[in-house]
Amino acid sequence: MRTTLCVLILIGFGTSSSVAGECPSAPPSAGSDIVIKLGESKIKLAELDGSISKELCAAKMAYDIKVNELRQNAAEALLMERLVRDEVKSRGMANEQELITKEVITKVKAPTESEIKAFYNEVQERLGGKSLEQVRSDLVGYLREQGIKEAYQKFSSDLRAKAKVKLTLPVYRLPVSTSGPSKGPKDAKVVIVEYADYECPYCGRAGETLKAVMKKYPKDVRVVFKDYPLDFHENALPAAVGARCAGQQGKFWEMHEALFANMSELGPQKIRELAGSLALDSKKFEACLVDPSIAQAVQADQAEGARFGVEGTPAFFVNGVPLSGAQPIDAFIPIIERELAR
Repeated sequence: MRTTLCVLILIGFGTSSSVAGECPSAPPSAGSDIVIKLGESKIKLAELDGSISKELCAAKMAYDIKVNELRQNAAEALLMERLVRDEVKSRGMANEQELITKEVITKVKAPTESEIKAFYNEVQERLGGKSLEQVRSDLVGYLREQGIKEAYQKFSSDLRAKAKVKLTLPVYRLPVSTSGPSKGPKDAKVVIVEYADYECPYCGRAGETLKAVMKKYPKDVRVVFKDYPLDFHENALPAAVGARCAGQQGKFWEMHEALFANMSELGPQKIRELAGSLALDSKKFEACLVDPSIAQAVQADQAEGARFGVEGTPAFFVNGVPLSGAQPIDAFIPIIERELAR
């Protein structure tokens, strides 16, 4: 059973990460224990832990993330194993593979020529100048794989609905603020908070993934953007300030997109040029750029992210459930589906 469904279970659910709330300043310890003796002086464990409280906090958070990830994945795998086994028995089928073949594999149609061409046009810039015919087999294989994933997701959802499944395993999450520039319905059931840097190429790719997520869940997902300019990116902070200043004139997302589209050229002059291309009021924009409160607001976002374990970009929180790195849409789907089912 596990061998048969191993790949499909991974396809259907992927992985998710979460933590059990913001960790305390220092994890509990036997503070009265003496750990160092230096002549007549003594150092207690509480003092030692206090000197590395941030490191202990980060370690505790990482542990909670891993434990929750293992439990969530194990719960999903065990649940599907039981559901498929029961479905095979109720239908009088020979084995699990027969069921998977009938309900998943055979329902995936070969991609049409128009679908292949549309996908080629979508990814053409990343193919190094290769023609459609040179990459056709790879594109067809990828589209079929995506079709299998979607078919399996529907199959698993149907099985869950039929069995009236209710997962009561706690989902650990962080109380990340959802204030800030956002896209999507205000009453969306799922809010994705993104921390990103305008000079981070992985953030640019992640932005495209979020667009795909919102296209798939137009009524259920809202995306909130937070600034996290990395120290080694010289123009990330000025770019973040520029986006906020454009936002004061109702053009945040337009500036946001323009900054990512020109990330390799960012600098004070380029930021001003982009503002000009959006027909912003130049005097108001210039005054905003030198307003110290704007940079402070950017840094407040960064400090908030750091409190919740953000160390690099992009970093996401899906209804408070953390997901780090430029993840594909397949990493978001199982978390979103789980949240929608709650």
